[in-house]
Amino acid sequence: MEIRRNNVWTIRWMKKELSVKIEFFV
Repeated sequence: MEIRRNNVWTIRWMKKELSVKIEFFV
């Protein structure tokens, strides 16, 4: 359960990080 919860947070963080990188590239 903990791993799964951690995974969700990691995915959220990755999505946010990806959005920022895309904005910088554009």
